[in-house]
Amino acid sequence: MSVDLRAGSTTYLSAQPQMGIITPGAITLIQVTESQGRADVASLHQSNSSCGKA
Repeated sequence: MSVDLRAGSTTYLSAQPQMGIITPGAITLIQVTESQGRADVASLHQSNSSCGKA
């Protein structure tokens, strides 16, 4: 995959799972516009918890 990167900007990728017999579970990454990327992540929440020992 080739991604257009520019200093000082954020690049957004969309991960799309692919179904199939030859490559089950494969994920295709597609570069999306900044407006689409911001809209897609607007409802996400960051979690700062640890998955280590309790």
